[in-house]
Amino acid sequence: MTARDALPLMQPPHSLEAEAAVLGALLIDNGAIDRLEGLPTEAFYRFENRRIYSAAVSLIVAGKAADVITVFEATKTDGGKVCVPVPLAILNELTAGVVSSSSIGRYARIVRDKHLERRLIAAADAISMVAYGADPTGIKLDVAVAEISRVAEQEQRKESATVSEALARHVSLLEDRSSDKVRRLPTGFADWDARLSGGMKRGQLIVLAARPAVGKTALALNVACNCARSGLSVLFLSQEMTEDELMDRVMAQVGRIPLDALEVGMREHSDDLWNRYVDAAETVRGWSLTLDEQAALTLLDIRSKALACKRRSGLDVLVLDYLQLCAGTDAKDKRNSQIEEITRGLKALAKDVGIVILALSQLNREADKRADGRPGLADLRDSGAIEQDADVVAFLHRPKDALHGDDAEYRELILGKVRQGKTGVLSLRYEGCFTLMQPLHGNIPRGSVARSYDKEL
Repeated sequence: MTARDALPLMQPPHSLEAEAAVLGALLIDNGAIDRLEGLPTEAFYRFENRRIYSAAVSLIVAGKAADVITVFEATKTDGGKVCVPVPLAILNELTAGVVSSSSIGRYARIVRDKHLERRLIAAADAISMVAYGADPTGIKLDVAVAEISRVAEQEQRKESATVSEALARHVSLLEDRSSDKVRRLPTGFADWDARLSGGMKRGQLIVLAARPAVGKTALALNVACNCARSGLSVLFLSQEMTEDELMDRVMAQVGRIPLDALEVGMREHSDDLWNRYVDAAETVRGWSLTLDEQAALTLLDIRSKALACKRRSGLDVLVLDYLQLCAGTDAKDKRNSQIEEITRGLKALAKDVGIVILALSQLNREADKRADGRPGLADLRDSGAIEQDADVVAFLHRPKDALHGDDAEYRELILGKVRQGKTGVLSLRYEGCFTLMQPLHGNIPRGSVARSYDKEL
């Protein structure tokens, strides 16, 4: 039983008087909208007040007058559908009770605070349900922290700054950068880091996309291992592979041990391979690399795991394999809406926690229909929000006529979008037996349609 169940007569926090004062002041002085500090429509408790506020704001933003009559007319429709309008008597009563709009900011603060309190109650109810569940206590704590953090984050607002104020902070930032206090995070690929102006930046959402079986998981795991090797803390969320499969790949990469040898338990293999395994084990033992194999992750799951990892061992880089396997909050939503929610949440998580998120993504089949098969931003599967929310979008591509040699395959890493960096094409060498990606310099395999690694898009 929740606290609210114990007090059934208590209503959710609200102030109809403050809501009426805000609406009345706005109807008599449309210019007062600038003092509302972005008050959201859902902050109003009464449904009729939400309709009035939404109609008034829409009219004012469109450069039209919002008064009793125009708002009355605007409430006759909602998204093109005919509705019963808010009665004129209610609108007249709102304006009759207000003499001045001078206190609208104070009343708006009351409306906002009551909305925050209602959100806290909803979060407490959600936490209570989880607390009674069968999940481990650690997971329950992570969910509780995530729920409260989400309420707090929605409440925080970034104030505007004059260029003089921004300049003072920027000078301090440059000093920190020059002294290595603000360190870019290395991918382990020098050319890629150069295109990113020195490496990955905290707060960034980086999307790595490819068609199936091209090697995007291998490349992402290479980056994760490179980061862990450099002393960073990494969380790898795999919704497709088990922990055992991930460890096979890690040991194959680090020890240069053929993957098929690991998959059969290294039977009938030389002592040299066992020595490589032992050396690799000693190397990875000291890494701060966390592997997670839970499938169908929701945004809340991802956030909870990130916060738990940061609390236990710190967190610098989170790898998500891959976006299209994530579950939406509402199963009834269209898939592109679910992906939009997830990518927006990942970007917010990267900024809030101060980490880099490397999210893998599938591509649709359109690129396969082109003569060169080269993917582009329009080929990102399920949602255009992936392109919009990501700071960096990279495509791993296997050219159709690239020749193989020395048991390795040629790959292109196409940087299609880079905020504060350079787009371009990098050349990679993929050794499939070790699931290992490495930079390829010098001559590109003969017959390849690829461009030089240092050529701009």
